[in-house]
Amino acid sequence: MTFVAEFTIPGDPIGQPRHRSRIAKKADGSQFIANYDPSNAVKRKRLIGLLGAKAMLGESPFAGPVACTVEFWFSVPISKRRKRTPVEAGWHTSKPDIDNALKLIFDSLSGIVYDDDTQVCSVVCHKRTCHQDDEGKTVVRFWEIR
Repeated sequence: MTFVAEFTIPGDPIGQPRHRSRIAKKADGSQFIANYDPSNAVKRKRLIGLLGAKAMLGESPFAGPVACTVEFWFSVPISKRRKRTPVEAGWHTSKPDIDNALKLIFDSLSGIVYDDDTQVCSVVCHKRTCHQDDEGKTVVRFWEIR
């Protein structure tokens, strides 16, 4: 039987934002360019890493090729909710792009679920909008391909 690491990330999915840059000064007064991730991405990566480590149940990271399924579920904005005819689940066709959302997850789990994200060889991914009473989430499953 194949071990499957499965976990759910609470909250609306976000994409991997672009790195930011700023000019910083050294102690001697010289300047350099410092690159950094925006704070919301750092917090989300930390959360995904913790959830991934918990899902691995103490197992070491997968060493071979890895397959995954990812379901991004976005909540319905308050402005779009209706009382008489509730908004049903459907496809989510706006931002973030599916590849940026996947990149955030793949980067967060390197060294935890697998050694490097280059090991991910098969991906099935969906971007959906929840029923209006449900909260956004991301459901992730990883397993090693034999």
